[in-house]
Amino acid sequence: MTGERGGRRIGFLGGTFDPVHNGHLAMARAAERAAGLERVYFVPAPRPWHRAPPQASYPDRFAMLALALAGHARWAPLAVPDRGRRPTYAIDQLAWMAEHNVIGRMHLILGADAFATLPTWQQYRRLLQGYDFVVLARRGAPGGLMSRVLPAPLVRAQDAGGAELAGGHRLRWVAGFASAATATRVRAALAAGRAPRGQTPTAVAEYALRAQLYRHA
Repeated sequence: MTGERGGRRIGFLGGTFDPVHNGHLAMARAAERAAGLERVYFVPAPRPWHRAPPQASYPDRFAMLALALAGHARWAPLAVPDRGRRPTYAIDQLAWMAEHNVIGRMHLILGADAFATLPTWQQYRRLLQGYDFVVLARRGAPGGLMSRVLPAPLVRAQDAGGAELAGGHRLRWVAGFASAATATRVRAALAAGRAPRGQTPTAVAEYALRAQLYRHA
């Protein structure tokens, strides 16, 4: 399993990336600092299960991701094959990574809002038992939220910095994280035919405008 003890510390940042924006990059930086990550993989979902189908195609979303990460030596986009018409689940993507020798101590990078939905994720208990987590939030760790999300049998200890999980894994709660960039704002600007200043890397905006990816929105 990719979350086993030992080995290099790896970050897993999954998402739709429709399109990638500066908030995603800020999440990677914050998680990198908090957990001492040596590598961060940005893993787009071909068929996200938790939202409406993306407006841009998977190849276009991956291409924009590659442009956004160019020049970041420790960050890389990773294409996990689409398994037919099954929705994309993190547990399946992580299993594929392990099968293809992406080995190390894996850290799932989430925003606090996504963390709150964790009990709805496919096999979420397996995720908690097999991987470390880095949760990025505006405020300090709300004990009530962690208690609601984390099953009591899987929590060894809880403190202001997060929680010690069964299997020797840890959930790090990183407070003070905020980003003004959102995919909704980026798409709105691109739909109007203008670059979303300060919201996404220039190369991403230029690609989307040139391909008119969101003009129909």
